Amino acid sequence: MKNNYSQEALEWQRQVDNVDIKDVVVLENVNRWPAYNKIIETHSLSVSICSRGSCRARHDAKDVLFQQYDLAVLLPSHFVMCYESSPDYHVTTILVSQKLNNQMMNAIGKNIIRYHKNVSCHLTESQYNDFQLIIHTLQLIIDSERLHRSEFLHHITSIMFLLIDEYWTEKDNIDKKRGEEIFTNFYDLLLHNYKQSREVSFYAQKLCLTQKYLSSVIHQTTGTKASEWITNYITMQAKKLLLEHPRHNIQTISYQLGFDNQAAFTRYFKRATGENPSQFREKNLE
Repeated sequence: MKNNYSQEALEWQRQVDNVDIKDVVVLENVNRWPAYNKIIETHSLSVSICSRGSCRARHDAKDVLFQQYDLAVLLPSHFVMCYESSPDYHVTTILVSQKLNNQMMNAIGKNIIRYHKNVSCHLTESQYNDFQLIIHTLQLIIDSERLHRSEFLHHITSIMFLLIDEYWTEKDNIDKKRGEEIFTNFYDLLLHNYKQSREVSFYAQKLCLTQKYLSSVIHQTTGTKASEWITNYITMQAKKLLLEHPRHNIQTISYQLGFDNQAAFTRYFKRATGENPSQFREKNLE
């Protein structure tokens, strides 16, 4: 589905306009995005949970796929553009007023950065069911005329965001553990294959990962690019050989490190260190 649905856009805008009056608005049975291939700036905090189908969109500068059991948190003043949604797309969206948004942001505190970085989180079936209970409870309070309606909404939305923060913490821990596992496997491969290849693509293929994903995970996990790990390791091996075997000429050391010729090794070493192998050896053997 890629058409623009003016009726959905008008209804969405009507609910956005009402959110500061009602504090919280729940949009159920949403099966179409307000407008496709149009940039929408978020003006209120919203939480969406997908019960089936999928939606392909762009959040700021990042492409995202929102699908079944995914939970998304959209903070104000971000940009979203939906490309398309599947025919069975079905989502529930919670819009939160500016007043409650400020309270939630104060409660989240330093963890707010995680929602800027990762707009969605995949839930387990159990987590999905728990969150549906929150939505059901919110709907009961919204539709009621209770004396302390605002206080109830504040407490329930607080519980909702505590749950969300817990989901993101679990996701971060899983991502961290996975990142550490990938780095360990990458570094082990590097130790055994650095003479064979100096390309990130080689190690990505060995790990059955894309080069882009491997580079991203290594950088996020260690703060150093995968290409720099490779270069640094080979350069340190080269320095070790140059100093431990002063009688070996540069060509011999080039072959020991897997380079086709001395010229290729010299270029690689100088690009990494700023000096050629002979200069490094002379300076450090004095």
